[in-house]
Amino acid sequence: MKKNNISIISAFLFFSCINYNNDAITEKKINILLEKYNKGFLLLNSLIATFARDNRFNDQFTDFPSEKYQEKLKVFYSSFCKRLLRQLNIKYLSNNQIVSEKIIEWECDTPLAQANFKNDILMLTNQIWVVNLTVGQLASANGVQPFNIVKDYENWLKRLGKYNDWLHSAAKRIKEGIQFGYKLLKELVKKVIPQFESLTKININTKGELDINKHLFYSPITKFHNSFTNNEKTELTKKYSYFLVNKLISSFERLYSFLCTDYLKAVRKTSDINRIPEGKKYYQYSIKKYTTTVTKADEIHDLELKKNSRMLSEIKKIKLHMEIQSAIRFAVYTGFHAKRWTRQQALQYSLDNEAEPEASVISEIGEYMADPCQALSYKIGQLKIIKLRAKAMKIIEDKFNIKKSYNQILETACIPLFLQKDKINTWVSIKSKINTLNKIF
Repeated sequence: MKKNNISIISAFLFFSCINYNNDAITEKKINILLEKYNKGFLLLNSLIATFARDNRFNDQFTDFPSEKYQEKLKVFYSSFCKRLLRQLNIKYLSNNQIVSEKIIEWECDTPLAQANFKNDILMLTNQIWVVNLTVGQLASANGVQPFNIVKDYENWLKRLGKYNDWLHSAAKRIKEGIQFGYKLLKELVKKVIPQFESLTKININTKGELDINKHLFYSPITKFHNSFTNNEKTELTKKYSYFLVNKLISSFERLYSFLCTDYLKAVRKTSDINRIPEGKKYYQYSIKKYTTTVTKADEIHDLELKKNSRMLSEIKKIKLHMEIQSAIRFAVYTGFHAKRWTRQQALQYSLDNEAEPEASVISEIGEYMADPCQALSYKIGQLKIIKLRAKAMKIIEDKFNIKKSYNQILETACIPLFLQKDKINTWVSIKSKINTLNKIF
């Protein structure tokens, strides 16, 4: 699953430790509002619910390419969530509660901004963040989807039915994407095709009959709990076998065939995201989404190039392998999508500047092409935190304690960097005033 919604959990953690003395806003009211928000969010993101061990939606599957879902998403975040936020009277909230309110506001604004772009609904798959891989993890019966009682199996079969609908929606949307210029890179499609091919294969037994016992999606049937009766096992086996042979595997075959033929002929040949409609705007939006900052792509690129040059000159003095490898990765990320580097340019830049095997570099290059901002978040976060730490050390001076400074960051879990900056600045201001008072008295 993509990294998402950890900050929502942070908001819940904040609000869970509240003592209210004012009748105008009570802990009970806050909890009711948060529960409404949480339920609405999980209804829109049923797989996230399952991965969070919330089993209320284990029979659901989000058909996010569909127009119906897109409309529900916009209504939820633009009206329902905003209405909930308006019920939180800010003058009765503590500082932590205000941060929580801002987290939820960020979580509402981000998907609405995403909805302005068609990338996620018209380019539905790549070899990294692909829905069928996530569903495959659940289908193995070794993941978070429970298979302990008959009801669990019934839930999973219902979810698979909706997943089958998603496969049809995906095919429709990918074809629409071709028409409007939203096409994946050829190298990425070539890596996706084998994933779907493996899901189309059915063995033939010695009697010439179809044998799906080895198919990934048949796995739950091979792992019945001991408490199941023979009748229950027989009934579930029939239902699963029929659904797999007559519906799901047929959908895999159609999508696999389409990817191998029409789509492979239509895909784009260039690697940078500017080749898709509004690619430049989408890239800058993605940077904001992943890094929670307004850092520009050109700024990141130039910063990493300068950093690489400095570290290469120092490499003989001290071992900086991990640091320079990290800087090279981000220069390549932005080189692809902001500077329109070709695959060969990126490959050559990496080989010239890091001591990695060519095969390893080629694999990494594929990741950079697939997701324009996937790894920018932790690097930008690192740089911002170092900058905040340096500022704190300068202001607090000899009273600065690095452990306490990191406690300030860690105690709020994962929140947007602009909120983290406000929090640290407030802490520094308080510590500075205390420091000044101690000097006076």
